[in-house]
Amino acid sequence: MTVKKISQLRLFSIAASIYVLLFLILNNILQTSFPWVLFCIPAFAIWMIASLLTRRMLSAPLAFTLTSAVAAYYAALNVFLAPNHPWSLYVIFALLWYPFTVWLAEKGALALSIFGFLWSAAFYITVNLITTPNVIWAIYPIFAVFWWPLSIFFFGRKRREKHEVTFIRSSEQLSSNR
Repeated sequence: MTVKKISQLRLFSIAASIYVLLFLILNNILQTSFPWVLFCIPAFAIWMIASLLTRRMLSAPLAFTLTSAVAAYYAALNVFLAPNHPWSLYVIFALLWYPFTVWLAEKGALALSIFGFLWSAAFYITVNLITTPNVIWAIYPIFAVFWWPLSIFFFGRKRREKHEVTFIRSSEQLSSNR
């Protein structure tokens, strides 16, 4: 793809995000009294930022900075618009997967799966304690998520063993040919 074509696609992407956001703002103003469009703004902002920054979005510091800003925004919306339940925890849990994945991508699948399991377990325990502290239900999704690092570990182990067997056979064939 040519540089000119990429520039045109970026410009189109930014224009489309602005157009859709303006449509939603107009719809919100004309149809309802609750400012629900405020919940959409970060998604469109990140759409435009990602269109401009492309590969730089895979930088861990940028990922943590963007996520922190969006998380603070949603926490503020939670406090000022709907303070009856800490729903921003759900959004922040999902948002934080982005920087954690960028950060742990270099460390391998097992590191990501272990961290993802611990992060998910902490999330489920927190939600359990906030919503229904008298009923312990968090153990069920935690048990399901536990299979992720376990499967990655055994897949890697099987792969290493197969590689070692292949290496040993190759070494034996080389020594028998001499």
